[in-house]
Amino acid sequence: MVIGAVLLIALTACGASGPKNASEVLEKAQKASQDLKSFNADTTTNMDMEVQGQKIHTSTIGSVDYQKEPLLIYTKQKTSNPKNAGQTMNIDMYMTKDNLYMQSPMKPGEWVKLDNPQSAMLDKLTKGNAADIEKQLKSLKGFAKDFKLEEKDKNYVLTYKGKGADFDKFVKKMVKDQMPNMDQFKEAMKNVKYDNVSFTYTFDKEKFLPQEMKMTMNMTVTNPNDETQKMKMKVKSSSEYKDFNNVKVTIPDDVKQNAKEVKMPDMETTTTQTQ
Repeated sequence: MVIGAVLLIALTACGASGPKNASEVLEKAQKASQDLKSFNADTTTNMDMEVQGQKIHTSTIGSVDYQKEPLLIYTKQKTSNPKNAGQTMNIDMYMTKDNLYMQSPMKPGEWVKLDNPQSAMLDKLTKGNAADIEKQLKSLKGFAKDFKLEEKDKNYVLTYKGKGADFDKFVKKMVKDQMPNMDQFKEAMKNVKYDNVSFTYTFDKEKFLPQEMKMTMNMTVTNPNDETQKMKMKVKSSSEYKDFNNVKVTIPDDVKQNAKEVKMPDMETTTTQTQ
């Protein structure tokens, strides 16, 4: 879900009377995004992993309600293993500028509140949130030439296909722009090789807003402590976007009143202690 939010704003267009290239569309989309106050995204992700001969499949369905001012994001996800109906994980979470409310995956109905305004971890999560459309557009401008443009009915479609070093540059640029201080994530990415990747985005011609995103990604992850251990991963996901400027997110009173407060450890301190 986190990769579909980071890339949802790759906009493009073609046609005689409209924008002639991706750069023009990105400029128009960035201007349009300044007036975008909220939206909803429904997502589906299927993942196949193979580690030392063992194969694992998971399926995730979810929904995100995003509100820009004041910043409030509601995320609801369910991840399951079709081969084992008992292996499911539910995520129910509200994120504000200063706080994060999360329902316990082990105790449905029980909420915790991560409340530490000085926490570097929460600060970085909110500042680098993937749902910020303007940030996504700025990141994608430098890669406009790498997208194929098509016009279909009332929509513009942008397609990217790449592998290896080409896509590696793309992802690293996105991570640097979206999460400039998330050093742990950037370090982990060094162990990932992208074997084959494709993205397809559909956007409406009238307002340059995202309608749908589809992604297929094949990658190999190497264990940094043992390079002979590798994990193959295949990810397919799709997202549909709607209800632009019509979503209002509120945290239920019973969640705020009954959530158990927990201090979130400072990321810088945690990193220092584990080194």
